[in-house]
Amino acid sequence: MIFERKLRNLKCALKAINITWNEEPSFRVHVSVSIIFLGLALYVSISPIEWALLILALSGVLSVELINTAIERIGNMFEKSNDPLIGLIKDLGAASASLIGLGAIVVLGIIFVPRLMELL
Repeated sequence: MIFERKLRNLKCALKAINITWNEEPSFRVHVSVSIIFLGLALYVSISPIEWALLILALSGVLSVELINTAIERIGNMFEKSNDPLIGLIKDLGAASASLIGLGAIVVLGIIFVPRLMELL
């Protein structure tokens, strides 16, 4: 019973990720950049703690992008009401995506800049 519910939840989550992949260019960019950095991490052999930080940073960006997409879609349903609160809500979603993106850039810089400097 619990396993079936978890499996159903996983199917719904994968469906939402697939829809977002197909309809949101920024999500495709984030996934592609994540794959590049995962490959780079394999190439330069980062430590287990750096792997943990990298995975948290990349999955955080992707998760917040999914949440921001949900916020935008809900906001679009009510946008015709001309309520300034809808615009603010959408801006807050975008701000959260930008903030975690900046945090991820810092993490990526801390992990990769020293290694790339060694290669030069």
